[in-house]
Amino acid sequence: MFLRMNTFLMLGVAAALVTVEPGYAQKSAADLVGTVRDASGGVVQGVEITLVDVNTGVSRSAVTNDLGVYNLISIPAGRYTLEAAFTGFKRKKIEGIILEVSQRTRIDIQMELGQMSDTVEVTGSAPLVNTESPTIGQVTDQKAITQLPLNGRDFTQLIGLAPGVAAGTNIGVGIPNSANRINVDGGNDIEPFTGLVSLTPILDTLQEFKVQVGQYSAEYGLGGAVVVDAVTRSGTNQIHGSAWEFHRNRALDAAPFFAPLNPATGQKPKAPLVRNQYGFVLGGPIRKNRTFAFGAYEALKLPGSQTFVGNIPTAAERNGDLSNYARVFNKTIRDPFTKDPFPNNVIPASRIDPISKKALAALFVDPNNTSNPTRNFVISQPSRTDNYNWSSRVDHVLTNKHNIYGRFSLANQYLNRVAQNAGGMALKYGDVITSYRGVQTLMGVTSTLSPTLLNTLTVSYNRSFSRSGGRPDALDDFGGCLGLGIKEPQCRPNTHLGGLAGIRIDQTGYNLSGQTTLSVSAAPPSYAVGQTYQLQDNLTWIRGKHTYKFGIDVQRHLAQNYIDGWPSTRFEAGYSGDGFSDFLLGIPNVVSGRLDVPTTSDLHNMYWAGYAQTDWKLTPNLTVNLGMRYEVATPIVEIHGYPGQFDPLLGTGRPGEVQKGDCPKNPRFCGGILYPNNNTAAKDFYSRLRPDIPYGILNSDSVFDTDSNNWAPRFGLAWRPFGNTATVVRAGYGINYYFKPLLNFARFIGQIPPSNITASLTASPTVPTFTWDTLSQNLLGGVNLAQAYETNTAVGRENLNPYIQQWSLSVAREIARNTVVEAEYVGSKSTHTQISIDLEVAPFDRTTAPATRIPFAKFAQLAGYYYGGWGSYQGGIFSMRRRHSSGLSFSGTYTWSKAMGGGGGYAQGGDGNALSNIFDRGRFKYPSGDDISHSFSSYVIYDLPFGPGRRLASGAPHWAGHFIGGWQVSNILIARTGFPVFMQVNRALCNNTTGFAIRCFPNRLGTAGDTNPLGNGVDSPKYLAANFPVPDNAYGNSGQNVLRNNGLWNNDWALIKTTQIREQLRLEFRFEAFNVFNHPTFATGMGGNSGAPATFGRTSTAGEPRRLQFGLKLHY
Repeated sequence: MFLRMNTFLMLGVAAALVTVEPGYAQKSAADLVGTVRDASGGVVQGVEITLVDVNTGVSRSAVTNDLGVYNLISIPAGRYTLEAAFTGFKRKKIEGIILEVSQRTRIDIQMELGQMSDTVEVTGSAPLVNTESPTIGQVTDQKAITQLPLNGRDFTQLIGLAPGVAAGTNIGVGIPNSANRINVDGGNDIEPFTGLVSLTPILDTLQEFKVQVGQYSAEYGLGGAVVVDAVTRSGTNQIHGSAWEFHRNRALDAAPFFAPLNPATGQKPKAPLVRNQYGFVLGGPIRKNRTFAFGAYEALKLPGSQTFVGNIPTAAERNGDLSNYARVFNKTIRDPFTKDPFPNNVIPASRIDPISKKALAALFVDPNNTSNPTRNFVISQPSRTDNYNWSSRVDHVLTNKHNIYGRFSLANQYLNRVAQNAGGMALKYGDVITSYRGVQTLMGVTSTLSPTLLNTLTVSYNRSFSRSGGRPDALDDFGGCLGLGIKEPQCRPNTHLGGLAGIRIDQTGYNLSGQTTLSVSAAPPSYAVGQTYQLQDNLTWIRGKHTYKFGIDVQRHLAQNYIDGWPSTRFEAGYSGDGFSDFLLGIPNVVSGRLDVPTTSDLHNMYWAGYAQTDWKLTPNLTVNLGMRYEVATPIVEIHGYPGQFDPLLGTGRPGEVQKGDCPKNPRFCGGILYPNNNTAAKDFYSRLRPDIPYGILNSDSVFDTDSNNWAPRFGLAWRPFGNTATVVRAGYGINYYFKPLLNFARFIGQIPPSNITASLTASPTVPTFTWDTLSQNLLGGVNLAQAYETNTAVGRENLNPYIQQWSLSVAREIARNTVVEAEYVGSKSTHTQISIDLEVAPFDRTTAPATRIPFAKFAQLAGYYYGGWGSYQGGIFSMRRRHSSGLSFSGTYTWSKAMGGGGGYAQGGDGNALSNIFDRGRFKYPSGDDISHSFSSYVIYDLPFGPGRRLASGAPHWAGHFIGGWQVSNILIARTGFPVFMQVNRALCNNTTGFAIRCFPNRLGTAGDTNPLGNGVDSPKYLAANFPVPDNAYGNSGQNVLRNNGLWNNDWALIKTTQIREQLRLEFRFEAFNVFNHPTFATGMGGNSGAPATFGRTSTAGEPRRLQFGLKLHY
């Protein structure tokens, strides 16, 4: 199948090059329509319309039809000149037209009688008001992208400024950002494994982007929240570019809000920081008016360090002399077998385990602060982040009807992260490496087959690779080098014990950074690979009053995920009086490790979609949009057959199942795992190890069905009540489907036997059972098979795709030139959202033990993920926007909304929490976890009116003009109310301790006493635990999400000074302040457990403090 798909894509590319004209992707382009009339208002047929790109000289042409209408479609965003010519009329030339990405705009033309050799020149612009479709959205142009203060230079931060998107988030009309879609140059930029952005473009390569919310034409699919269409810059007839450097260090920053005060200095410490981000872009012609190139490079260097203070064993202590240690910490070290104290708290050398001694020599450094017996180790450990991004693009014009472009982008990210405490830093191999590599390549072609027929085709490939874990040369062979006898291939077959994940030593003396353990570890390696092959083709046909569009979208998704499993040991001071003395004696009390091969998943599926759309000019002032999209994703297939799932009905012998076990008469002992037919390990596992449990083999290579009922109608209208382009009324309705990322399925593989069997063995609390010498035998010979099988996952076999119905009504008015205001109502209802439920929840009973009430007695935990959730959203959106003119541009949006939910959200795990009680689902109609009642966002860019070419002091002397001119300020303001707090009480308090998800609620004593009038959530609780008492062995009466976390208020500013050096050379100095007023934005994790009054209604974390940044940018 993989080979057939690759062949299909290559044939598509070849067909595009041979039979169709190259060009620009339809999603990232603009359409221009209009009507040509004479002075009396009559339409003029046969007028030749020519549109010329100011930067490249590339032109497009059309001829008005019998209705006087012209259509120019799939036009790259940019600045244009429009000309209209016809015999008997003067030539009309309109300059300064700006077309925006994914825009369908109208420019009507009135001709004047006269000679065609005479030209009437006017300055015009495309209207800001969208007069042709019901889409709610906003275009962010290159000026805003590059001139606004962006922390980290990431354009996705600007998505939250668009109407319909909650401020400071990417949540659109109440739908979480897991349902968002981002297209760059027409290609999908969402990687299939996590559903996150695959590769973020370098900021200065972006021409502009458009955010659409709520209503889309039928060419958009794969999501139902926010759709972003971004287009990158191309070369022009002039060589142009820029180079930049941005710098930060801790001297410029404020201290974190919760940093402890240093009593000696009276100041809060700040972590070391030196951050440099630099790069360049360069574009120009390869062949004037025909071939253009554009390239970019950017790097981020972020060296850092962390300082840790703690206590590690001295040379004497490593040799068994614990006399000083025992004296300082009031310890008595005893023989673990006789319980007699060792003389003077010194362990004889003959009793020290040789493996422990070797581990100390191999892993730990020596103390470096011997003057302090309780804090003898201080280290400042460096860490480093290195990011490198490249991008290149080529555009070529074959003829005036044929265009082609291609782009290749690459991102490398490398993070060398230190351990989180001094114990880890004392480890010689304590660092953790995280790396990411993203590749994106894309080609787009456009063909003007006739004046009324145009075809676009886009082929793209995305690949992302991420790796995390300890250094390969760190502890991979730690077990072998210590002589534990657990290095492959010495172990039994089907085992993987080559690394040792960690040694945890619990003790009083080695209290590291406030911890009570000396824990040294190296993270097991893991990696994930996501790939997407995509082919899109769109055909546009203009016929009379109709503009028809037809298209297909074919994608192949592949994802690989690998997680290794290393054993670990724990020494918990149960035998000799201290964890470290237990370690020296080589007697751990807990041994754990995975006993199978590493968990590797290799998933793939296909996505197919097709659509038809018509934009019907029903009257001169009314446009109706009608569309239908059909899309389907094939079931997820794993090539090894790993993803099994728990089926509570297994044992009934349903059609399509091959029964491999017997279900006892007692229904509490039924249920088992279903496997696809390509799983070869299940039969051996059950026959040898668990013959008592039924399992099933499906007659399919996937455990999921195909959801083929994915019809998505779209309807919209745009009405110009006064006949001009200044006012428009828009309405629309549509259905969108959300397709879940492959991660939703990959995570289950590690929870289904036999692909994951983990042993965790605890020794006798009084008599040593395990030793280093018998570690491998303990794990392999003493595994509790019932324990290894007790945690499983069930996902609805029907594999329904959540769908979202959305409707909207809006009014927009251009109140002044380049300034528009809009008022919008948006509503949505989501169905079949995935919810998380606990299949092992015991019916509530005050009198009997939970273990006697669980429905599946052979299992301890059963996580179920099904498609019974729902959500709704109602919102009013008010926005105002000004295109940059006379030195000023701005955008502001206020949203008042309500998002409700019922037992789930849109992604894995539902609404962030499992459904608390499946026996009482009726009470779970509550504010969604993403509900934001009030949201405001804005930006402003203002060129100060001083100096040459400005309103004030334009005649100042040359030297003074250089100083007072060229100043600009810009600002981003974000403010919103908080997310709901999830209320709960520990489930043990309501006598329902089984399962993973069941929770109890507190009792709510009315609503008047919820809020503490003197509380701020930091020094004092924002909510009073006394008003939410723990129920007395009862479920509790409080609703879910009845309280609110703190909101967000953030203000970023930039001051920019531009100095003109020569005509084509200017230097830009930037000073940027993020969170300029150092307003603490407290984290959303406010304590919601009323059974823990010390943390209830409080938070101990906050967002970033004020950050200052300097930058230099040279434009040439």
